Amino acid sequence: MKKRRIISLMLLLSIILGNLGIYSMKCVKADSEEDIRLVGIDVSKYQGEIDWESVKEDGIDFAIIRCGYGQDFVSQDDPYWKKNADACTEKGIPFGVYIFSYATTPAMAIGEAKHVLRLVGEYNLQYPIYYDMEHSTQATLGAEKLGEVATAFTTTIEEAGYQAGIYASYSWFNKYLTDPVFDQWERWVARYASACGYKKAYSMWQYTSKGIVSGIDGYVDMNYVIGTNVITKVKEIGVQGDRNSIAIGENANFVAKISPKNAFNKDVYWTTQDSTIASVTLDGIVTGTGKGSTKITAFSKENLIISSGSSIVVKEKEELEETKKPEETEKPEETEKPEETEKPEETEKPEETEKPEETEKPEETEKP
Repeated sequence: MKKRRIISLMLLLSIILGNLGIYSMKCVKADSEEDIRLVGIDVSKYQGEIDWESVKEDGIDFAIIRCGYGQDFVSQDDPYWKKNADACTEKGIPFGVYIFSYATTPAMAIGEAKHVLRLVGEYNLQYPIYYDMEHSTQATLGAEKLGEVATAFTTTIEEAGYQAGIYASYSWFNKYLTDPVFDQWERWVARYASACGYKKAYSMWQYTSKGIVSGIDGYVDMNYVIGTNVITKVKEIGVQGDRNSIAIGENANFVAKISPKNAFNKDVYWTTQDSTIASVTLDGIVTGTGKGSTKITAFSKENLIISSGSSIVVKEKEELEETKKPEETEKPEETEKPEETEKPEETEKPEETEKPEETEKPEETEKP
């Protein structure tokens, strides 16, 4: 009887919390139509100090971390960005990034993209760089101009080698972000309901702002990855060796460059076309085993169809040393130096006028 009472109380508490929109990480509130694969959180300075070890132990699969807002001012970096990114790196929690946008022109959007790129370079991102478009000043631009703003941001991010995505609420995607250009980017849709229900393609759903996760004081936004286990897929591989010819017994280091830089799985398989000429380790270290030429290839572990290779020539040591010797060339005859002409007198430079400083934007308020 006592056990039944405890279970009944737990069920009652779950119903009450659900009605209030407060969900534990382990309480899946979604209809069966949603193909939920992974559960994660998005965080900013509003979550304060986070115990990321406890977050990981609570079953969180990924995190999207705010790096800042607006233009590329250090004062507009999220003060917890580096601490959160470093902790996720240390604990092995895959993460991506978002920036809150104030941009109303393509030029402003490029500035916001540069803000992100300044901060992410040292990190191994595994999720998209999301552009958070929901500020009231953007609502008056119209679908086409909003598309131009988004294009300027994502193009700058993609030219730097990363995959970009767009974050907005369900209503914003239906009312404002309707230009066809938005169909080319990963969508992260916010809708606090039992199902997302967005009719176009999307890969992430923010389903509540009142999640409860171990290691975080107070509420946190909760997200599902929908319909896939990997959002940022490998598109290309480039292979490069530090040497294109080695002697028998010598080594060369081969590196696989994965595109995009924030692909989820950057691991590769290494193979050699002819192991009697050169062998290759799991880390891409090539060793010459016999004379000849062979191809070293890297295959994406995520998708074996994606691969790239580079040739290496293996020679006898003496033969290789001969090819390394530079040929002696005749020294050119010395020509007479022209007479020095008098330098014209320097004129005074006009004084530079000070450029007006860009004003910093106030920080956005917490998401509703």
